[in-house]
Amino acid sequence: VIVRKTEEDFSVVINDEDRTWFTNLLKEKMKVDFNVDYAHVITREPVIYGDFMVPNADPKEYAEIGDFKQMAKVIQDYLEDYNQINMAKMKLVLFLDAMRHIARISRIIRQPFGNALLLGVGGSGRQSLTRLSAHIAEYECFQIELSKNYGMAEWREDLKKVMLAAGMNNAQTVFLFSDTQIKSESFLEDLNNILNSGDVPNIYSLDEQDQIFTAMKSVVQEAGLPPTKTNLFSCFTKRVRNNLHSVICMSPIGEVFRARLRQFPALVNCCTIDWFSEWPKDSVALTFLQEMADLEASDELVNGLMRICQEMHQTVVKESLRFKESQGRHNYVTPTSYLELLSIFSQIFGIKKNELIQARRRTKMGLDKLLLTEKEVTKLRGDLEQMQPLLEEAVQEAVSTMKTIEIDSKVAEETRATVQKEEEEAIKKANEAKMIADEA
Repeated sequence: VIVRKTEEDFSVVINDEDRTWFTNLLKEKMKVDFNVDYAHVITREPVIYGDFMVPNADPKEYAEIGDFKQMAKVIQDYLEDYNQINMAKMKLVLFLDAMRHIARISRIIRQPFGNALLLGVGGSGRQSLTRLSAHIAEYECFQIELSKNYGMAEWREDLKKVMLAAGMNNAQTVFLFSDTQIKSESFLEDLNNILNSGDVPNIYSLDEQDQIFTAMKSVVQEAGLPPTKTNLFSCFTKRVRNNLHSVICMSPIGEVFRARLRQFPALVNCCTIDWFSEWPKDSVALTFLQEMADLEASDELVNGLMRICQEMHQTVVKESLRFKESQGRHNYVTPTSYLELLSIFSQIFGIKKNELIQARRRTKMGLDKLLLTEKEVTKLRGDLEQMQPLLEEAVQEAVSTMKTIEIDSKVAEETRATVQKEEEEAIKKANEAKMIADEA
């Protein structure tokens, strides 16, 4: 790693500017010192090598990978296989940069004494890509599980577990460790010892040492060496260094990182460094949007949404820089933030789509009811038209009946008046007859 930065800008050691500078230097040296044109040697870019393109091949062939689409398909198959056998599922976007990191990590852990120092901000996919790389290599991947009571005793027990598996059982193991799991600087001191010598002083009990000596005795004798304790333990530590591949994920931001590298130089001397730069936002957004089954949008609309997501994310990055310049405080915008943006968009899109579906369903129900009502009204109107002559005839009959009733009413009134008059005369006559009878 060629550092051309000042101390103030040390947090970004590797970027596109540095890569371009190194590529130009390489082209110049190839032309001047070897009289070879860069384009004749490097026929395609990026240059990626790997031995995982043919699954279950024995022996595995380490060769240049030219078909990146086929590479993505092979890695996707490995990812699906990983998700089938593990409870914790991983959902990765296999864009070109991610596949390059997988090829690098796979190459590192496949080598004896192969250890990696993955540098990048949190959420850049360092741990996920390491787990997938270990699965591709068919290695056991071990990571400590932090808890409230996790301390040095638990740390030493975890270290012994992986070291005994690598040394006694001759099992290829990837020890994945992140700087967020450092509860004590003693963790890094023990890790520094493992990287340097494959051993942590005074970590094994007497019973465990006897088990190691017993397990290594046949191996030492096959090598033609006397089975002394020194040879037995040296063979064990050599196995540990060969089989235990430490992958350390750290963030290069801040003074703590620089201090740890100064205190524990094996993190640099015994590890291959892989820098995780900023993700290509177009690939991530495009893949995420294409996987949204509910989107059902045209390519033009998807590209527009992708540009909007990029613009929103880049705006936050620019405002974070302004915030640092004005307030002197950092606001880190990580790839995880971008994934959260895409995830929030997916959630809001789902909510709004459900609201529209419900509104459309309610509108459809209302229209159905209106159409049904219109049919019923039309039917009633037809029935009324058919009944109109009958209604008119009934009205005429009613009018005729009313006239008849009116005439009958007059006759009845006259009859009532005549009867009443006759009754009055009869009463008058009866009264006169009574008076005469009384006088007599």
